[in-house]
Amino acid sequence: MALFRKPEPSLDPFERAARRVDPEYAKLAEAAEAVPPRSLRATRLLVVFAGLVAVVALTQTGGGTHGLHRSCITPAVAVDPTETAYDAPVAWAVTGPADLRVVLALDSSTVPSAPLAGPVPLTGCLVHGSFPLQAKKGAHVLRFFLLRPDGTVARTLTRRLTAD
Repeated sequence: MALFRKPEPSLDPFERAARRVDPEYAKLAEAAEAVPPRSLRATRLLVVFAGLVAVVALTQTGGGTHGLHRSCITPAVAVDPTETAYDAPVAWAVTGPADLRVVLALDSSTVPSAPLAGPVPLTGCLVHGSFPLQAKKGAHVLRFFLLRPDGTVARTLTRRLTAD
């Protein structure tokens, strides 16, 4: 839809007469000069579009957070899926104080030297990622070690994980 129309070039008398005689031209000229309905005006469409974008942005939980709400005080974790096949991706998200770092371990009660992920800082009190599950069939324990800046464990969060 053009907001500004260029003026029509002046027509010679023969062309003007031909357009006046043509019955379709009258309908086209009338439609071209008609004002679009109020609901289709550009400013209203722009406001509606901006409103939709704002609603979508406010309702999103954040990519990869799996419904986990950001908290800079209380540590929490989310894992999806909790039952999966060998080598399938497992997504995770951790929230907590921004000065902590996260180390991810599978079936380990201590911070491993070769973790699944980490140490990853909790930038903005939230971090998320994924890893391929490469474990034998059965139940496993996924541990999230939250480390202080000096390397000591501040808290450990666990989730059960089943490999099919």
